[in-house]
Amino acid sequence: MVELITIIVIVGIIAVVALPRFAGNDAFRDRATADQVAAALRYAQKVAIASHSPVTVNVTNGDPQNCGTAVVAGVINCVVPEGVVLNGTLVVGGTLTVAFDFMGAPTPNGASAVVGATTINIEAETGYVH
Repeated sequence: MVELITIIVIVGIIAVVALPRFAGNDAFRDRATADQVAAALRYAQKVAIASHSPVTVNVTNGDPQNCGTAVVAGVINCVVPEGVVLNGTLVVGGTLTVAFDFMGAPTPNGASAVVGATTINIEAETGYVH
């Protein structure tokens, strides 16, 4: 009987500690989305340099989510989950838009965006995304 009560107490403690991690995954979703957007921006810069032509990245909220690497007419469209907030100097009308010229420099030159709770900085002139 003592062993049974001990096991029940241990399982209860584990449930109290572990259950909140599984209940809310918004922080994980937001961070994963920010990583996807940063990767799309880096990819766009590399494609612009390699192809010697401008490439634009448009990030919007929507469903289904798709942040691919398909460059269609110099544009990469990235659709992130509805609950992810897009803010910052690069966001106009709910759409995050960044263009890279043939040298990899961003337009606007040096800016930042907030995806979820993560800030993505794009360095002026070099276009370095971090």
